[in-house]
Formats: sequence, C-alpha cells, structure tokens
Amino acid sequence: MPRPVERYESMTSQPKRAVIELDANDKPLETASLIEIRPDGSQIEKLKVKVEPWGRYLRYNYVVADFSSVKDSGLYLIQYGM
Repeated sequence: MPRPVERYESMTSQPKRAVIELDANDKPLETASLIEIRPDGSQIEKLKVKVEPWGRYLRYNYVVADFSSVKDSGLYLIQYGM
C-alpha cells in the first residue's frame, strides 16, 4: 500500500503563481503578500509582489501573483486586500 506524501522537497523549484479571481466591478489592487505560518503559529510576511493582470473570463477578472522566488518549504497563505 502506498504511503501518503507529507512533504515533497523538490516542489520548491516549481513555479508558484496564484490566480486571484475578482468581481467584474472590482479594481485590482497593486500587490499581494505571501505570509509564512511558523510552527509556533506566528506569521511573517515572506514576500510582497506586484500583481499582473491576466484578463477576463466569463463574468470575472483575474490577476496573477508570482511567488516563485520563494524557495523555502513551509506553510504559507496569500494575503490580497485588507
């Protein structure tokens, strides 16, 4: 029986692009942040990037944030807005 993969280190070299869906009436914000969640639960901003327009599909607009420069494995969240 195969064992579940808990961590896959070579993924750190893969492109990391977040596609963010916006309402058709929303104006895109300039930046998105990648927040690292540490083992103790604390959070730090690892990277802030400029978002690039992707375009419109059906009723929504899309932007893309590229976090590929981050090579450290870990638990992250993306902050857009707020």
